[in-house]
Amino acid sequence: METNQKQPFMEFPSVESRVIAGILFFTGTLILLAWAAINEPARMTEFTERFNGRSVETGAILFENNCSTCHGDEGYGIAGRAPALNNPFLLNYNFFAEHDRQIAALNDQIAAVDAEKEPEKKAELESQLALVEAQRQELYETLRYDYSEQWAALDAQLTALDSRIQEELAIPASLLGVEVQKRSDEISALEAELLPVTERITAAQSAGQTPDPADVQQQTDLQTQIDAKKAELSPYSTLNDERTPLLAKTGRYRALKDAHEQVKALRVQIAELESQLAALPEGDAGRADIESQLDTLQSQLSAQEKARDDALQAMIDAKDIIDFDPEAPSRMTQLKWNGTLEDLIYTTLLSGRPVSAAYWPAPMVAWSQDAGGPLRRDQVQNLTDYVLNWSREFTLQDVRRINQLAIEPSASAGPSVDAVCPDIESNPDSCVVDDIVVQISALEVMDSTAGQQAYTENACSGCHFSGSVIAPAPQGVFTRAQGYSQQDPATFPDARHYLVQSILYPNSFSSDGFTAGAMPTTFGKTLDLQTLANIVAYLESQDQ
Repeated sequence: METNQKQPFMEFPSVESRVIAGILFFTGTLILLAWAAINEPARMTEFTERFNGRSVETGAILFENNCSTCHGDEGYGIAGRAPALNNPFLLNYNFFAEHDRQIAALNDQIAAVDAEKEPEKKAELESQLALVEAQRQELYETLRYDYSEQWAALDAQLTALDSRIQEELAIPASLLGVEVQKRSDEISALEAELLPVTERITAAQSAGQTPDPADVQQQTDLQTQIDAKKAELSPYSTLNDERTPLLAKTGRYRALKDAHEQVKALRVQIAELESQLAALPEGDAGRADIESQLDTLQSQLSAQEKARDDALQAMIDAKDIIDFDPEAPSRMTQLKWNGTLEDLIYTTLLSGRPVSAAYWPAPMVAWSQDAGGPLRRDQVQNLTDYVLNWSREFTLQDVRRINQLAIEPSASAGPSVDAVCPDIESNPDSCVVDDIVVQISALEVMDSTAGQQAYTENACSGCHFSGSVIAPAPQGVFTRAQGYSQQDPATFPDARHYLVQSILYPNSFSSDGFTAGAMPTTFGKTLDLQTLANIVAYLESQDQ
């Protein structure tokens, strides 16, 4: 039986149709490839966003399970325990960046204007500058001094408590303290009356005699009265104990609120008078009166600004609030960290901050498995991404939720160290590497095991690890140091010179392919000679 199966290409019997089909197929393929190429950036962006989103979600779970007990559920810190990570100083947010940019630009424009030829233009620019500077000052003072929302909440709480006192005790809350004192005095009087009776009974019993029945009865009666009075006092004292600190705290908030409002009101009055004064021609008789009023208002303003600062300090001293200065330097600036914010967070999680035990109840421990912690590197990255995810434009409400800020490291923090180069930051030339190498080589002991421990305690392993993109791994560092010495013997007479210089002056030489300026420049004043020698001994053991 004859079959009539056709081969696929026979669907196009003519040569021309086959050519056309081939062209169409080829063109379609090109279109598909072009479409994929055109959409590749968008697809990669979407992939990256999804990947980062999953990393942040994982980091949130890790944070809740491992970090929230010290840093708070939402990262706002716990007073006296650990600092907020969800705060503008760690996340490099500058409240005044736009104002400062405008001020700098206006100052440049004013400097470029010829005052004689364009007096009106200069006056207009100066007016704009004054406005921006006033806006900046207002923002600063709002962030620094405005606790009006918190005062309103406390005042409402106090009002509710006062209503409860009136309802439960049938007395005005303002008389509660008086009532407590009166009842306490009554109890004290009864206890004073009871004391000699009790002493007579005790003396009789000590002498083996039977106490006077009248004394026994009087003791019983007095103790019954005392117990009854104490029972009556209990609800009064309980409410008074609740009200007294709340009243004091509300008063401190009110003092700051009132002083801040007075400062703002005086500034408005001063601005109005200055405007009136500017409108009067020189020599006008009315100028003297306005100038006198301005002097009076300026004196009042100075007094109110001091009262405001005193009220703020009273709240700080009472631990009502943290000492939040919106112009404080970023955490990276405090630490003199020259790398990226991500590097700072990541390396801190990797190796911890053992020195933080000097100013916190417990040190920041290492979380990476490489440094003895429980987390893999990808989990450390998840945590880093979660903290970075808090970056945003911080509002006044955000700021007021912060419970604890970081403590700025100082020379007094932790045990004193006989630093190898105590003045290296202020006077870099004060530290001579050749002399340090000679001193190290003269030591009787250089302990590589202690050096490895110091290497970890000083967070060196947070950046220097196998596979790091921030800094070279310690493995093979001595071999590399020998190579640098051979390449440039004038700078590095031997490998030890290279190692010492790299620790004390890390920015003098950067390994190819790694972040320049990421290493702290403070080891000269934080390490003593023996610790430095031990670290060098550890690095010299890394010759593979």
